[in-house]
Amino acid sequence: LLKEKKLSQLVGSRQERQMKIYGNGLDIDLFGPAISHNYSSSYGYPKSFDEASILIEKILEKINWKNSAIKNAIRTKLRSSLIITFSDYFSESVKFGATKWGGTADLPTNNSIQIEIDDNLNLLCQINLEQINTFDLHPLLPKKGILYFFFQEDTSFAYQSILKVHYAPDASIIQYKVTNGYFGRFRPVFTFPNNMTKNYNELEEQFKEDGENLQLFTKELHQAMGYFWYSTLLLAEPIPMQGPPFETSPNHPERVVPILDFAYREPKYHVGIFPTDLENLEFDKIVFTGAGS
Repeated sequence: LLKEKKLSQLVGSRQERQMKIYGNGLDIDLFGPAISHNYSSSYGYPKSFDEASILIEKILEKINWKNSAIKNAIRTKLRSSLIITFSDYFSESVKFGATKWGGTADLPTNNSIQIEIDDNLNLLCQINLEQINTFDLHPLLPKKGILYFFFQEDTSFAYQSILKVHYAPDASIIQYKVTNGYFGRFRPVFTFPNNMTKNYNELEEQFKEDGENLQLFTKELHQAMGYFWYSTLLLAEPIPMQGPPFETSPNHPERVVPILDFAYREPKYHVGIFPTDLENLEFDKIVFTGAGS
């Protein structure tokens, strides 16, 4: 469905497209990313990490904690992340090399790395790292180039979905050239371990008296930052549907650096990479998992 010839033929509103498939207006757009609602937060969505930090402090002070030490523990587990939102409609005028969802992969003509993509493995999204380098998300993340995510979902009960990542270090935006896809935009957020992850459980175990308050904080954080379980997130704490996808605790020997969290028909998929592989820019060695897989 991500092939250009199919996407370019789509018409109608996002809701109409959803109804054709689901018949019930679910919040996942089959022909594009799951896009966050404009949730009416009392805080307003932050436009920078400084603004996001201020919101977090307001939430921490708002909650009546039984043990105030938990506030510092929470701060240490927050992760600087980006939410990626995409346009509702497929466009034929996306700048070549810009961040987008679907369409044709904008591989550079001088790309020295040869990749073989199966006919059924289409471009899920591409992330232009130069567009996000000012956010300084991770010291090992390259400052330029493009990450391409190719994806094929298995709709049977075998759960054998395939995802491949390709990194082109010399790829960039070409201003005079256009391509197709869904426009991508970034917004800074802080993410926090989900209540189905070990990180969260350790905190809850340490501060048992504040278990309910911890859940309240998580809810308030999601609302203030404006992301949900189905949001597309970059370098974020995973939001799993069926238990932890991989270990993200900083001091864990088998920890994984989370790269991409996205929803696509099946509830949620998670893409990560081991720190050593990230340092060596070996993005072909990713960890890929999802709900029910």
